[in-house]
Amino acid sequence: MRKKYNGYPPPPKWITIESKTMMKESFGPHATPRAGKTSDYQKDPIGNLSKHIALATGSMKLKKNEYEIKKETKKIFNELKKDLDDDLMMGKSELIRGFKLTIGIDTKFNVSKNEKYKNMYIFEDITK
Repeated sequence: MRKKYNGYPPPPKWITIESKTMMKESFGPHATPRAGKTSDYQKDPIGNLSKHIALATGSMKLKKNEYEIKKETKKIFNELKKDLDDDLMMGKSELIRGFKLTIGIDTKFNVSKNEKYKNMYIFEDITK
């Protein structure tokens, strides 16, 4: 999921979220669940975002638009692309941050809980 943060400034202007789920049976009543590890691409959220922007841009140039970027979102897409390019030129991310969201779920696929957490959402900054 990618979203423009409407409170900009202050940074970040954009965030990218990698989500993981974990079944309740895998953690105890006082545990902090840790879902599956992030993939190599997910460990570098800015690089992963950059890769997908390049793929989407190439797809649009070939008139395929496999990422289904609509006319009304193309301006936002181009703004994100420019900000990503600017961030990469600076060598560090000032405008874009990556996060991992772990969601504990029960056997009915509802958000789980335990004695430590009322709702099982763990949000971690994974920006390098």
